[in-house]
Amino acid sequence: MICESVIGFIERHAEKAGELAQQETDRWQKQTYQRVAECCAHIARNAPRTYYEGVQWIHFAVMLDRVVGHGNGYGRLDQYLIDLYRKSKADGSLSDDEAREYLAEMFLKLRGQFFSLGGRDAQLKDATNEMSFVVLEGYDLIGDYNNIGVMWHPDINREFYDYACDVLARHGESIPVLVNYDLMREAELRSGVPEEDAWNVVYSGCQWFCIQGKNPATRTSTRSSCSNR
Repeated sequence: MICESVIGFIERHAEKAGELAQQETDRWQKQTYQRVAECCAHIARNAPRTYYEGVQWIHFAVMLDRVVGHGNGYGRLDQYLIDLYRKSKADGSLSDDEAREYLAEMFLKLRGQFFSLGGRDAQLKDATNEMSFVVLEGYDLIGDYNNIGVMWHPDINREFYDYACDVLARHGESIPVLVNYDLMREAELRSGVPEEDAWNVVYSGCQWFCIQGKNPATRTSTRSSCSNR
């Protein structure tokens, strides 16, 4: 029932955008409505094909999660979008300005949700990628009330870390939050979280962190990691 409701909710957005497109006389705005309609009609039942659709999919996912609860943070935005970003850049359908602006628009609408950047990958190598910069650039465009955590470690891409510090200093809004990835991972391991899960720890709340999508581990690690700091 929940899945069918989500599908119906997104499809209603597609229908509304289609109706607005038919009524619109401005060419640019008409094309925008048509693009929204096509995007929503597709992602209601299928995986995103492009960066644009990926950002819209995440927007719906967060919005619908907030309908039923306060959420638990939404993980590594730079890892979620990197493949779609590279694909859309390679086929020429995405410009640098668009990549930043789509995220900035999402941040303006969602406000206050928790996303993470950086950290390490499953091989414990630096996980910084192109999207890590793009997400921060999107935030840099608007500032505002958004919770983005940069997961620092000694091997972090220095250019990315310097940019994160620059954004933090210029906006004066305590964003991005700088958190110690290695400390969080070690706390999860001490709490009994398996190594195959512990690498995927994320900053996920005002004063806490967890393994995204692993609820039992989340509850255990949240209690234990706080007492081990």
